[in-house]
Amino acid sequence: MTMRTNYACITTLALALSALATSAAHLRPHLLFSARMNSAQQVPVNSSTALGLGGLTLNGTRDTLCVNIGWNGLSSALTGLHIHQGLPGENGPVLLDLVPFIQDNRVLTMLTGATLTPELIAMHLRGELYLNLHTEMNPNGEIRGQIIPEADVAFVADLNGMQQVPMVSTDGYGLGTFLLAKHNGSLKFNAVFTGLSGPITAIHFHSGAMGTSGPVVQDLAAFLNGNTLNGEVDPTPFLADLMAGNIYLNVHTDANPNGEVRGQLMKPMGIPFDAMLDGAQQVPAVATDARGAASMVATWDMDSIWYDVVVDGLSGPMEAAHLHEGALGTAGPVVIDIADGINGNRISGWITNVMMDDMIELLEGNLYLNVHTAANPNGEIRGQVYRYLREGYAIALDGAQQVPSVNTSASGAGIVSVDRGQTNAHVMFVVNATQVEAAHFHNGVAGTNGPVVYDMSDLIMDNGVFTYWKNTDAQPFLLANSVQFRNDSLYLNVHTMNHPSGEVRGQVRRGAVCSMSTTGVEDAGERTTLSLYPVPVVDRLNIALPAMPIRSAVLEVVDVMGAVVLRPAFRASSSTITVDVSALPTGIYFARLSTGDQLVTARFTKQ
Repeated sequence: MTMRTNYACITTLALALSALATSAAHLRPHLLFSARMNSAQQVPVNSSTALGLGGLTLNGTRDTLCVNIGWNGLSSALTGLHIHQGLPGENGPVLLDLVPFIQDNRVLTMLTGATLTPELIAMHLRGELYLNLHTEMNPNGEIRGQIIPEADVAFVADLNGMQQVPMVSTDGYGLGTFLLAKHNGSLKFNAVFTGLSGPITAIHFHSGAMGTSGPVVQDLAAFLNGNTLNGEVDPTPFLADLMAGNIYLNVHTDANPNGEVRGQLMKPMGIPFDAMLDGAQQVPAVATDARGAASMVATWDMDSIWYDVVVDGLSGPMEAAHLHEGALGTAGPVVIDIADGINGNRISGWITNVMMDDMIELLEGNLYLNVHTAANPNGEIRGQVYRYLREGYAIALDGAQQVPSVNTSASGAGIVSVDRGQTNAHVMFVVNATQVEAAHFHNGVAGTNGPVVYDMSDLIMDNGVFTYWKNTDAQPFLLANSVQFRNDSLYLNVHTMNHPSGEVRGQVRRGAVCSMSTTGVEDAGERTTLSLYPVPVVDRLNIALPAMPIRSAVLEVVDVMGAVVLRPAFRASSSTITVDVSALPTGIYFARLSTGDQLVTARFTKQ
């Protein structure tokens, strides 16, 4: 290898590692669910033009669900708001009544404790729940939205000769993972094949159900490198077949010109992850032609994980395989040994009783799969494991966050989700302001004003925006914009005829917005807060009061359902008070200080 070629390879590797490391950095273990509410999802459908949006954020330890809901344009007075059990197109029973949390045309609350059962979380992940908003004119429901995870769509293909029509006797097999962007405009794939009778002569996507043969819909030869397939195509021409499970990957050889191995692209039943393995990800990098493709699927309760890995081109047989803890570019300790699943060039099996800490690391992109050989005992190929669930952000809009604040009853709710590669953002919001004229993302932290970053004014319809901001747009979504979201430095501003500088505003928060007061915490650019310590607390909680007029203030401790459990007395001159919370049951609570025109809150955990 010449010096020039070696330098080019090193440069390419450095850029690739940098891009992947940046991707991993923006993932956190919380999960975002969304529900776009309209009348078209009602059973039966009605003629309402009202819109609603629900954003629900589950924290990494899966013990708290932040619920943020807004709506606009109802035909009549609201009479009910519930979470129901039911799939799209069917009606089901009420599981949770959200009416007690309605305030000023929105809901902003937390669910935790016995309410948030593992089965309820699993139903969220399976998409078996829906939000339903009822009114006087539509008592059975005016608008409804299925609650679904914000995720790109995963497909997996397990390739072998038995799926060929007619069947082919071969030692060859393969594994492919496929990521369909949530906006449906991109299909990325990684596949590895091994044991074939000879070199691959052709490779295609075909249209056809399992057990049938069909025409070629996409030639993939340009993305083939030896026994590895890696690339991206526009799936629009065959999208309907893909979603119906009628696309298969076919690999052709000289000995089997009609196809030696084939695999149907199928959606996995669970929470999908994948990994692309090579020597470049090893620390230090290993010079090898070996490659691998891995599919991992967690059960809905996140208790167990199925793994399936196919490799090709190793220097020798696999001697060990593990999941290690470590971000891309770093080496870390073994977390889970999967060597018992090795069978030739395949590793497969179940990991049971997954610890919550390990699941959090997996969701954050901090676990990698390492395959060891005799020639490379520290690992010949490695692949960082990434999720298909998108990184979630929440927006709660009101006039109090404007700078200066605006006295308005208008409010709203929104969500943003960003794909793992940080190439696009899914943006949805609904506001109940009147005469909306413009909406933008601005660059600025809470309490400051900043310039417009992304204009959505032309997308507003019935006081809602539902769009994708992509890196291929005329105003492209850039890595820098993802970093701005990650740093909580973008805010959504909605402008109206009466308030051209902005009537309602919401900081785009990484994770959840439930720590915010429902009336807003910012005041003319200065945040007023309560400071609590120690947290978690066992018996006595110290509350440092904010620098604000508190002569007529009321201090309360409330549980997650909003019930007042303590109302401590204190002197107006106090800067810190101590509250005995020893009699409270274990759980999550809020200290709430109200002055009549301001409300500030802080969360704490009682052990």
